Amino acid sequence: MSAGDLFRSAFGSGAFSEFSAPGRVNLIGEHTDYNNGLVLPFAIDARTHVALSRNDLGEVRVVSAQRPEQIRSLRVGEIQPSEGDVDWTDYVYGVFWALTQSGRTLGGVDLAVDSNVPVGAGLSSSAALECAVGLALSTVHGYDVPLPEIARLAQRAENVYVGMPCGLMDQMASATCQAGSVLFFDVGADTCENIPFDTAASGLSVLVIDTKAHHELADGEYAKRRASCEQAAAQLGLKSLRDIEFDGLADALSRLDDDVLIRRVRHIVTENERVRTVVGYLRQGAVSSIGPDLTASHVSLRDDFEVSAEELDIAVDAALSSGALGARMTGGGFGGSVIALVPESVAAAVTDAVLAAFAARSLTTPVVRTVAPATGARAD
Repeated sequence: MSAGDLFRSAFGSGAFSEFSAPGRVNLIGEHTDYNNGLVLPFAIDARTHVALSRNDLGEVRVVSAQRPEQIRSLRVGEIQPSEGDVDWTDYVYGVFWALTQSGRTLGGVDLAVDSNVPVGAGLSSSAALECAVGLALSTVHGYDVPLPEIARLAQRAENVYVGMPCGLMDQMASATCQAGSVLFFDVGADTCENIPFDTAASGLSVLVIDTKAHHELADGEYAKRRASCEQAAAQLGLKSLRDIEFDGLADALSRLDDDVLIRRVRHIVTENERVRTVVGYLRQGAVSSIGPDLTASHVSLRDDFEVSAEELDIAVDAALSSGALGARMTGGGFGGSVIALVPESVAAAVTDAVLAAFAARSLTTPVVRTVAPATGARAD
């Protein structure tokens, strides 16, 4: 059922507007965004669609095609952050709240959601929902909010209303990415550059392997990683770990006496350097050269940042052993998805090898997709 069809079913046949925003894959640059570092995501063609119209009830009524039996409603004045279990509708109400906190006046709306961004796969289903809702709410209330600001409001919703201390990468990618490009986002400098990423021209494909190992970043592990990075920066007298240059890494590590903090710092600094290297290759059109950096990123995430999982490691190893040029976990970790850069000629073989590796261990069968850079949030 589309968002429009669901809207008609749930709220009647009145006029409505439609908007959408995509999920994302992070090519490289993991856990660096909340350290003011460098990231390189791209939007994918899996999207979250929103159909909505204003109402005169003073209520925000929300329904999802993925949960059609549930219509949740809150009075406009009741939409405030609170303690308790996180519900999917909190991402919707959180964006409403963030917009009002920014000085915009919003009224009641009826809002229907449909999404084909996999949940729990590390492909930013939450950012897709937030950015689609943010663009929708602001537009129907007559506000022309720039897409980068939509991304920041979405992040604020997730940080404060939902309680997930994520960085800005996911929302910025979902809001502002362009088709055919990766987004080189320097968080500390607050600059974005869309860099062409044409894998087909190089005879390559990007596979995303959804391991079906569900991850839940709000369960505390993500927050622990962020806290350890902030602790290390404080001990080093720095605003953030971004302030450590790659050639100054050894000196910085020598000033830390906690092995965990040493490994966390090493990942962030080397990951930023890997992003710079990959950007350099892409600017030269040398897409096939980035594979080793993708794999090195996974090793660092597995060993130094400790956010991988058995399923992610199995998928990476199977992809590499069957012809992938590079592979790494993508997203926050603890489950979710792997991204693999593969020659088109071996894409089927890589897929078969991954499926066989999971079957041999009696693990849930993964889903393998081919993805390409898509456009960000938009009115449909």
